[in-house]
Amino acid sequence: MKTLLTALTIIALAGTVYAAGSEFELDEDFVLDVTDPNEAFLENTGTSVIEFAGFTIKSAGDLLDYDNYYGLNARQVDGLYTWLADNFGNSGIGFGPANPGSNQITELQNTGYAVFQPGFRFSLGNCAPNGTDADLDITYLSPGGTLEGRVVPEPATMSLLALGGILGLRRRR
Repeated sequence: MKTLLTALTIIALAGTVYAAGSEFELDEDFVLDVTDPNEAFLENTGTSVIEFAGFTIKSAGDLLDYDNYYGLNARQVDGLYTWLADNFGNSGIGFGPANPGSNQITELQNTGYAVFQPGFRFSLGNCAPNGTDADLDITYLSPGGTLEGRVVPEPATMSLLALGGILGLRRRR
């Protein structure tokens, strides 16, 4: 599901507040899942194929660990060409890292758009061991331009959100 956000619009989504100074599109189906503190996942939670030619994970607090990142390029280096082609089409082969560091991990495709199948989820390794939805952002390059993905918070954030909701309900009574 895509939601168009305009200048200075703020929305809350799964406990995350997204704010924009200019127009961009939020794709709720392109998900960076950091609920497991030992492993991050990229997932297409929608029912449609997502085409992308690259993605960037950013951390405002420099919490990314590229040494423990296992992305599409690493799978290519490991010779997992069939896995890449089966899950992302022929353009799934050819991704490469671009300026990785503790504040950003980017993978770009130079031969076309990979096809991210609906319902598919894969591990990125332990690249965001201390990352939270408040610190992390994910964007991806689609045929229509750059889109914002959604970050699913880790358990501590979810626990705090649940506790806040319970206390809010209790206070009403």
